[in-house]
Amino acid sequence: MIKKKIITLAAIVLAIIGGFVALHFVNSIEEDIPEAPKLVARPFILGGDGAASPHVLTARIYNEHGVFTVVNENPDDQPHHFTIEGFADYSLQTGRIATIASTARSLAATELLFEGDADLVALGLSPPNASIHIQYLDGTSVVLLIGNSVPGGAGAYAMLEGGTNVYLIPRTAAENFLQRELDLVDHTITDAPEHWPDFKKAVLGGSTRPEPIIIESDPIEEDGPIQFHTHMIVSPIQNRLHNSRGFEPLAQAFGLRANHVEARFDSTAELAAWGLDEPYSTLEIISDTDDNFKLKVSVPNEYGMVYLVRESLPFVYQVDSALIPWLELTFFEMMETILILPFIDDIAVLEINTPDHSVNISLEGEGNELEVFVDGVPYEAIEGIDPVSNFRTLYQDFLITSYEAIPEEPMPDNTPILLQFIYHYRDGRPADTVTIYEGAARRVFIQLNDETPMLGLSSFVDHLLRSIESFLNGEAVISYF
Repeated sequence: MIKKKIITLAAIVLAIIGGFVALHFVNSIEEDIPEAPKLVARPFILGGDGAASPHVLTARIYNEHGVFTVVNENPDDQPHHFTIEGFADYSLQTGRIATIASTARSLAATELLFEGDADLVALGLSPPNASIHIQYLDGTSVVLLIGNSVPGGAGAYAMLEGGTNVYLIPRTAAENFLQRELDLVDHTITDAPEHWPDFKKAVLGGSTRPEPIIIESDPIEEDGPIQFHTHMIVSPIQNRLHNSRGFEPLAQAFGLRANHVEARFDSTAELAAWGLDEPYSTLEIISDTDDNFKLKVSVPNEYGMVYLVRESLPFVYQVDSALIPWLELTFFEMMETILILPFIDDIAVLEINTPDHSVNISLEGEGNELEVFVDGVPYEAIEGIDPVSNFRTLYQDFLITSYEAIPEEPMPDNTPILLQFIYHYRDGRPADTVTIYEGAARRVFIQLNDETPMLGLSSFVDHLLRSIESFLNGEAVISYF
């Protein structure tokens, strides 16, 4: 009986001890649970969250570059649109301007740094790096001061004029008020059409060229012959404009954008400061469907950058000369150097004239059915030579006749003709005439129709004359290449 009481008493004691242990364990857990952080309100320098902040009417910004004013164009309507005072007639970067207005309406600080005991001179707030005088639609106003960047560049010091608190604001917010008004001008210089550009006239000039290069469109006739060009150089020579070497560089003048807006000018007399009073290169484009413009460009600097102005705009742009492939182009670089490439199946008669004799080579049939006649007689070659293949080799050599250089002096009158070949077409279109004249220094003058004669290689003409002789003798024609 005594033993049973002792066991019961022991159990009671153990239960009491266990309770104390459990209570201590629970208290320990409660002590280890961290307290929930208290919500810290963002310190707003301007406005606040939501629509309660009044909208900006004007924001006049003073900084190291000068002064400019952001203006609300439609204060009585929503959504608001903003422009720069004095720039309403020009294309601007409206998104960046709207960001300035938005920042001037509501600006939250990263933290409050000082409350009345700051060295404002050391922080760049007295005088400030920028001051923003803001007028709101509700009639209130405020002046925001922007100071130096904090060490590390993560933000900048800011405060309200007349206040004592100094805040840290994000770097991007500060930069909105530290830029130039010209940084807000659109960098677009010429419009980019939705389709491949088209123009009816282009004039290249400037001091880099002895005389202007004038180019005009040469429309393709619906029922006319095959035409591989769209424009003609009409001065200082007559020649076809090459599509890739001539037309494409000019087409890149459309959709041109600046790297930087350098300055705004009030008079063309000021352009001498950028070498644009007597421009190095100019381009005028006249179009019925796309942008019309005239561009003036300076000499490239050591980094390949140029200054450029567009007539009708008061801005000096800085542009990478790599974006201006027409800058120094000559007419010879732009023109088509291959004289003509008529399709063999389009030819009725190839007329060949030399100082000694003339011959007419007639063609009938097409492709594998082609037949060749010389002065009305079926052409025959010596045994082992296919007559049609032999003519095709000769014809290919005629097609590679090309201009090689610009003559220093015009071709003299009454210059003797060395060789002439005329393409007469089956469809009755006007014939095309290639004439090769005697030259000097192993050069000859070559002319297509009424185009300006250019220089070619006399060695190539010697080859053509030998090929013609071989063909007429029925011997194998050796290709120039």
